[in-house]
Amino acid sequence: MSEGGGRRPLPLAGVRVLDISQVMAGPYACMLLGDLGADVIKIEPPVTGDQTRGSMGFKMKGADSLGFINMNRNKRSVTLDLKSPAGKEVLLQLAKDADILIENYRPGALRRLGLGYEVLKEVNPRLVYTSISGFGQTGPRADRPGFDLMAQAMSGVMSVTGYPDSPPVKAGVPVADIGCALFAIYATLSAYIGAKNTGQGQHVDAALFDSAMAFSVWDVCDWWGTGKEPQPLGTSNKMTAPYQAMASSDGHFVMGANNQKLWVQLCTLMGRTELLEDPRFSTISLRLANRPALQDELEKTFKLHTKDHWVQTLLDNGIPAGPILSYPEAFGSEHAKVRNMRMEIDHPVEGKVPNIGFAVKLSGTPQQVRRHPPLLGEHNDEVWRSWGSIRQNVSGCGRREPSDHEQCEATAARRRRAFRDRGRRGPRDLRPSRCAQCDDVGDVRAAALDLRAAARRPHRAGGALRGRRRPVLRGRHRHRAVPVVQGWRGGRGLRARHRCRRGAARVAADADRGRGRGLGHRRRPRHRDRLRLPHRHAGHPVRRADREDARQLPVGGQRGTAGGGARSRARRAPAAAGRHDRRGRGARLRLPVGRGAGGGPDAAADALCARLAALAPVTQRVSKHTLNRLLRQSLPDAEDLIRECYGSADFHEGVQAFIEKRAPAWRGR
Repeated sequence: MSEGGGRRPLPLAGVRVLDISQVMAGPYACMLLGDLGADVIKIEPPVTGDQTRGSMGFKMKGADSLGFINMNRNKRSVTLDLKSPAGKEVLLQLAKDADILIENYRPGALRRLGLGYEVLKEVNPRLVYTSISGFGQTGPRADRPGFDLMAQAMSGVMSVTGYPDSPPVKAGVPVADIGCALFAIYATLSAYIGAKNTGQGQHVDAALFDSAMAFSVWDVCDWWGTGKEPQPLGTSNKMTAPYQAMASSDGHFVMGANNQKLWVQLCTLMGRTELLEDPRFSTISLRLANRPALQDELEKTFKLHTKDHWVQTLLDNGIPAGPILSYPEAFGSEHAKVRNMRMEIDHPVEGKVPNIGFAVKLSGTPQQVRRHPPLLGEHNDEVWRSWGSIRQNVSGCGRREPSDHEQCEATAARRRRAFRDRGRRGPRDLRPSRCAQCDDVGDVRAAALDLRAAARRPHRAGGALRGRRRPVLRGRHRHRAVPVVQGWRGGRGLRARHRCRRGAARVAADADRGRGRGLGHRRRPRHRDRLRLPHRHAGHPVRRADREDARQLPVGGQRGTAGGGARSRARRAPAAAGRHDRRGRGARLRLPVGRGAGGGPDAAADALCARLAALAPVTQRVSKHTLNRLLRQSLPDAEDLIRECYGSADFHEGVQAFIEKRAPAWRGR
């Protein structure tokens, strides 16, 4: 990242900006201020943060999307719960020393929280308070939620986009969002200059709807001048012709002979001087009126050569022309490289990531990437320490503590990073299972594992534990071990598997403690033909009550080893359901499926269906929670889906067919 060095200070150095915005228009505007040197503090909701962090349809290494990374450089991130009294108080303290505040809440939302412009201007009279919304702070549509698509549709932009008689088409790029950001920035900086001169700030009201309408100069002027409703023209222009995309022998290119001089040059260059004498094309007005016929005549000649030939030929003769490039072609072009329109920035999680370059270049104080796009809450302590007015109020910052499940997910992510840093894949499930939601998900996984084990040997109860297959005790968290069934054969391979598990447990524990210890440290000796648990697990019993009740699976007590006599006892007939085998030295799961459980495959299917149906609200809640985090929107109640899925005859038939190893006979109900 660039450093200032001996250059002059950036134009906005020393300007403090509070960014209370999400998604695109607001964050993009604040990023432009940060590029010019402003100290931008991005205030985000605790735990979830900006909605754009989890947007887009692909995953990065970390939790932040590439879209968020491209719209939030040169910012610091703090988390603040603006709905709590303490959070409001801290924002008021921040506003005392701020120069600019930019927000894009729905109109009236911050006012109802006691954080509107009328309140903040009493705290800081010179504050420039910029509100970005879909339809503005006034008018009958002010309280509507608004995005770029709605602004394009309701401003008239979509009515002139596309081709005649085609379905509605929006502009390929978010013109309302980006346009509103640019309009907001020029108004905000103008108000800031005025506040420096007069000491009085003001409220800037920027709307996506207004910004989209401001782009429609040619179309609106044509309507006002002729009284005719503007129509879509594809790539053509209302002011002159020919000025559009033309077909060649191998594709399309664009060209523009938009005045009489260029028109004469074009006809002469193409060898079509007869078009100069054609009464349909003698003036610009006549060419506009006969645009389809003009295009047909020109394309007769253009189709004789390739698009590259015509682009180069027209440019050599002073006629504007260009190819139609894809984004990979555009960013890969030599011109884009010279203009630095793609740059690589450092990110603490992603490493080197691409960013769109600065759209304007300043000669004396060029923009700089001074800060990477921030992680959520990355600068909490730094901002609380450095911002003078709240130095004594850190304890009242109003930050909401994450829930147990959110702490589980954060721990799992930290452990995944620890394994990735060491070149290890690690166990499939890295959550510490310290909340009910994680335990419920684990119960569903265990039920599926029981079904898979029964399908291997349906004629025996607990078939997966017989022969040379034995349960492996795996450390799920440093304070306990949870027995799980592993399809891993005994002997040397089993010991190797256990060594892998021990190393995985230590990496997870190191990640929890914030240590970087590797996997190559000395291990404790183990018996030749037995499996010894890590010493730190000794004397800690396996938790039984919740898993046993949920799965209806008896779990044996935990001792020091799983081998020797336990292997022979695993071959015996299973004990009655619900009985604990405390004689064995190893922990075992007895699966209530197969003939040994009584009832055969039908009973097994009934039991498993009932169990999954009982857990269905849990799985549905987890699914809805996941989708909400991805889509950031409310989903309808799904109890009817639960009944249709887990209570359907097809679901029962699928489970039974899986147990019996046959193709299911679907009935469609």
